[in-house]
Amino acid sequence: MRGGDGHDNVVARYSIRAKQRWLSAFSKINFCMAFYLWNLKCIHKKEVNKRLQVASHTLKLDASGIGIKNIPENVFLLRQLKAVWLHENQIFKVPPEIGDLKEVTQIRLFSNNLKFLPAEIGQLRTLQVLWLQKNDLICLPKELGLCTNLTILNISQNSRLTQLPIELNTLKDLKQFTL
Repeated sequence: MRGGDGHDNVVARYSIRAKQRWLSAFSKINFCMAFYLWNLKCIHKKEVNKRLQVASHTLKLDASGIGIKNIPENVFLLRQLKAVWLHENQIFKVPPEIGDLKEVTQIRLFSNNLKFLPAEIGQLRTLQVLWLQKNDLICLPKELGLCTNLTILNISQNSRLTQLPIELNTLKDLKQFTL
């Protein structure tokens, strides 16, 4: 049946119901404790803390480009995180609790409003990749030199960053250093 008999409306209603069921199932998956890849871009900002509370086994956190100004405090409860993608937001401060993420190997904090990094960044001994370009960094903590597994460090386009800590010379595995 086609045309004015309402068939198109039936198909549209079915599509909406199917989409709602899929979204409901997807939402349940997001709340599951055992999932390993989580993309926060698909949810509303108010839901971030709520979902972080139940995602303790998450390995990758992608909250890029969602306009957050602060890193939600519950992020630091995700001790198994390997990758933290918080780029293209409006974050102005990284709290000292960043040092609690002992398993993290990659942090993307580029294109934010950062002026400083906490000294606790030096506690991230497994950190391999750190992208800090396009911020407003004034200085880097000397403790960054303790991240001895760092292979990629990008601090380009931070015009206020005029000095680097001498401790960066201890980063022997650094293969890509972009100023």
